[in-house]
Amino acid sequence: MDPADTPTTTRRTALKTLGVGFTTLAVAGTAAGSSLSVTTDWADKYGDTEWILGGTLDALGDATEAYCYFELRPEGDDAWTTTEGTTLSQPESYTATTGTVEPGVTYEYRAVAETSSGRVTGSTDTFYAYVSPTLTTGDVTALEEDRATVTATLEDLGSADSCAVWFSYRVSGGSWQETDRQTLSSPGEFAADLTGLSADTEYEYRARAEGDDGTYGYGGGRTFTTDTLLGVTTDAVTALDENAATLEGTLTDTGGADSVSVGFTYYDLATSTGYRVDAGELTANGSFEARVSDLDPETDYEFRATATGSDGDSARGDALRFTTDSLLGVETAGATDIEPTAATLTADLTDLGDADSVDVTFEYRRVGADAWVDGGVETVSTTGTVRRRVDGLDDDTDYEYRTTATASDGDADAGGTATFTTPVGNEAPTVESLSAYDSSPPNPHAELNAEWTVADADGNLASVDVTIRDSAGRSVYTDTRRVSGGEASGSEYTEIKKGDGESYTVSVLVTDSDGATGSDELSFRA
Repeated sequence: MDPADTPTTTRRTALKTLGVGFTTLAVAGTAAGSSLSVTTDWADKYGDTEWILGGTLDALGDATEAYCYFELRPEGDDAWTTTEGTTLSQPESYTATTGTVEPGVTYEYRAVAETSSGRVTGSTDTFYAYVSPTLTTGDVTALEEDRATVTATLEDLGSADSCAVWFSYRVSGGSWQETDRQTLSSPGEFAADLTGLSADTEYEYRARAEGDDGTYGYGGGRTFTTDTLLGVTTDAVTALDENAATLEGTLTDTGGADSVSVGFTYYDLATSTGYRVDAGELTANGSFEARVSDLDPETDYEFRATATGSDGDSARGDALRFTTDSLLGVETAGATDIEPTAATLTADLTDLGDADSVDVTFEYRRVGADAWVDGGVETVSTTGTVRRRVDGLDDDTDYEYRTTATASDGDADAGGTATFTTPVGNEAPTVESLSAYDSSPPNPHAELNAEWTVADADGNLASVDVTIRDSAGRSVYTDTRRVSGGEASGSEYTEIKKGDGESYTVSVLVTDSDGATGSDELSFRA
């Protein structure tokens, strides 16, 4: 057995205290004549200056317990150093730390198990006592909504001659991603651009390094939150009329910019002609608007709100559409139903201009007069002919009239001027003469006679009605005659038995073809 395999005096003393004896074994790993067995498993770095070793007690043999530990030494040395151990009463894995080791040195190590029946060792393996690179994870620069630049410093390469450095990052709590690796052969700063990030999101990141000797180093974990996205919405169009509109929008997020220029773009959909109007500058979220004019009536437009941050970011809202109002339209039409003293004035309301209702006003005057006469107002809610009757006119007179339209939304339009002439007025017929007498001889009876003459300056006589009534108002005689022309006459005769001495009244009513009338009456005694 290699003397270097002999445990140190300290370890032997400790084992004697436990009442454990020693036997030199012929085969490493398994005690002679028994099945005591131990396996050397692994070694790993433990802190900055120590390593942790792992092994397995595979079998106790005839013993009820075994004291298990490790031995190690620099490769090429003769003497072994032992670690702290543990007493095991059944097969299982165990570990022990090495204590401080010398950086940059390769060590041999092996697992050891001792019982009252003997001592066995596992295979001898090696590990390199490397020094890990050291890093400091730095700040984030150039932070935006979807990108960031992360920084770090490689403080020391450790035992390596060069190091690959990079960053690990992730949405906090999510899966890690890595940047491309860079190679540094001396301490210094390095950085990486992270792209494709989500806005207003917290990310974790840390610097990492791998030395060319297989060593690894990690910087501390840090976090950052990406900027919010510059946000703007297209809201509505108000105060819309035939050739103007007010466009409204809202800046919903400045996106981290100190100030934001806002405005609108709008397009004539028929011609694809585009325009832009500015709505000012905002330093905080809020609403904004702009008035656009010189629009074409009854035309489809599309518009959207826009925003440009002082940091160069830009955003635009959804597109909305509107149609300008049609033009309010009124035309002065001809006068109808013209009479000597009255006429019906008409107007054609061709378009309400998208208003709910329209007041159509009529004015008239004698041709050549200065002042207009108010002919009244008609309120309508549909297009078409609008009529207004005016009276009190003079016959055989030239008139002119005009119309205006005032919509409920404030729009106005004026029709042209039209003229008309009233006809000569109708002259009423007259009773030119009327006489009555009794022609009976002396007797108790009455023979009543009436003679009349009628005339009409218009020459349109139509009828003459003659009625004779007694003193009690009873009709004792009636006659209707059709007449024509400008003058007519006639006589009436009737006999009234026992009517002598009574009082009578004869009435004459003349009517022309226009319905105008004239009358006269005469009382006499039989």
